[in-house]
Amino acid sequence: MRHCAIQSTAMMNEPPRTEERYRPSPKVVVGAIIAILALVFVFQNTDKKTVNFLWMDFDAPAWMWLLVIFLAGSVVGYTFARRRARRAARDQ
Repeated sequence: MRHCAIQSTAMMNEPPRTEERYRPSPKVVVGAIIAILALVFVFQNTDKKTVNFLWMDFDAPAWMWLLVIFLAGSVVGYTFARRRARRAARDQ
């Protein structure tokens, strides 16, 4: 007569236990550093700045102007990259 150990499905689905601690990847570390630096920048640039565009004047915090410029650049970059990818797909 053989003796078989029966494991519950809960035990079988658990990840193996190791003594290693969680170590974040370099991407996570760099992302965290960039996020901290961005927060420091935002909190240091809360004073309002005026931007003159054509005949209009806009007042907003300096960090908000940089965010608007960043987003506009991202949209332009995405548009050109998408256009280039479509053209490359069409030429193949």
